[in-house]
Amino acid sequence: MTDALLRCVTCDAPLSGPFCASCGEKRIAADDLSFRHFFEHTLESFTHIDGKVFATVRALVGTPGQLTADYFRGRRKPYLAPLHLFLVINLLCFLLMPLLHWNTFTTPLYTHLNQQPYSVKATAAVQAKLKASGETLNAYAARFDHAAGIAARSLLILLVPLYSVPVALLYWRRRYLESVIYAMHFCSALILITIAVLAAFDVAVLLLRPMQVRLPDDALDLGSGFAMMLASAIYLNRSLGRAFDGPKWLTGIKALVLTLLLFPVIQLYRSALFLIAFWST
Repeated sequence: MTDALLRCVTCDAPLSGPFCASCGEKRIAADDLSFRHFFEHTLESFTHIDGKVFATVRALVGTPGQLTADYFRGRRKPYLAPLHLFLVINLLCFLLMPLLHWNTFTTPLYTHLNQQPYSVKATAAVQAKLKASGETLNAYAARFDHAAGIAARSLLILLVPLYSVPVALLYWRRRYLESVIYAMHFCSALILITIAVLAAFDVAVLLLRPMQVRLPDDALDLGSGFAMMLASAIYLNRSLGRAFDGPKWLTGIKALVLTLLLFPVIQLYRSALFLIAFWST
């Protein structure tokens, strides 16, 4: 063999075996450029990625807080990185939400104008825009809802920094990055909780339909909101205990505080979504 083959083609470190001890790159072999090896490597890559996704989601849902605890102690190889996980679940969310017929994260103009703490100011701003343009409210609402749906796909990540602040305040002795990692994992779980709760309510509506029972929209919103808060409180209590340790009673109090703060965090997200959609239309 030549000297060139005895050095890693990626990092140029000396090779003492089939894999580089420095970066893990495999030394090229005679059959590595065959079609058989190409398809085997492609299949292995997809299987490896899928395996990581399933292992990560299973840990996120099955043992709340374990994913964060493992990340803190350096056990990261079996799982997706926190941001990668959030992006995968974010994509899943916007693929499934249209099928569930809910707009929890996209938030149409009607909700901004009638059901939010900032609705009075939002209504005044929209009315001023319509007066200046001469456009009807229905026509503008269609444009606004489309813009909000697009913006929400990338803006949902805003939940993470918003939620990391109260986590950092409650665990002020820990590094702030730990609060960000926890918030990223919890917000990923929160999206899955939301999808599960809304799907369950859709199933309930379908089951009641043959009985001629129709639940009012307000009752559905209130019931689904309560179910999401309850599920989030249980998840927070379990995940905080694993991720940060501490006395159970104190963890319970912190979980309750973070549950109550979900409402203002979501309101801040929705207000940011309104501003972006409003300015872009």
